[in-house]
Amino acid sequence: MTNFSPDPNPFPDWLRMEMKVKQKQNAPFKPKQIDLVANIRFGTHTLNTYFGPITIGLNKGKLQTVIKNGKVPLGNIHLVNYLTLERDVQVKDEVTNEMQFGVKGEVNVSGKPKIGGSLGAEKKVGRKRSEEYQDKKCGVKTEGGESDPSWIFTAITEEVLDGLLRDTTLATIDVTKNPCTIVSTFQKPELKDIKISESPWYFTNFVNKQKTLLQQKVIRQVFEKIFEKCDYLSQSTVSL
Repeated sequence: MTNFSPDPNPFPDWLRMEMKVKQKQNAPFKPKQIDLVANIRFGTHTLNTYFGPITIGLNKGKLQTVIKNGKVPLGNIHLVNYLTLERDVQVKDEVTNEMQFGVKGEVNVSGKPKIGGSLGAEKKVGRKRSEEYQDKKCGVKTEGGESDPSWIFTAITEEVLDGLLRDTTLATIDVTKNPCTIVSTFQKPELKDIKISESPWYFTNFVNKQKTLLQQKVIRQVFEKIFEKCDYLSQSTVSL
């Protein structure tokens, strides 16, 4: 049975993480193995500033694990290279105005020739519903040793990480002693890894040099404020 502690998460809208472990069905006399499985929702954080509402997010983030009574050989790491976050589905419901051209006339039911009718146009108002799918890819790099592997996520197709990583196996752990405990920490980002994803038009339309300096200033102020008393974005402890 998996034991876990609540996720002390100070930024649930920005990043939410749930970790769990699953025991593998190994052959007799084989070492006990468990899979480390992650559910991570990457989001954004909107702040009210002097310039108006500005939304920021992570361009890069690091998930660090510390394993007690277990190890992860290099061949047991599953999540590598890149992955696709669960797709966002955007539904659009639009009002449509269509003009239909044709000949308007009377129906002849007597069998006698009848000349008549006029050329006209008819306006039809309707609704059109469509769905847009967008794949959001991010790169994944691994670091660390057998007892402290880490995963670094970097946005590829978007400016910031945004989407859901669902029931993804990070690695298979060889258990050396019971209980095996894993502490997973999504670390406090560096200043350069926070990006602005949305901002008022007058903020984004500055000259490039001014815009860059202004973005850095806003991000620095936000960074210092929200991370003043926080050492990480999210943390989870599981054991089996």
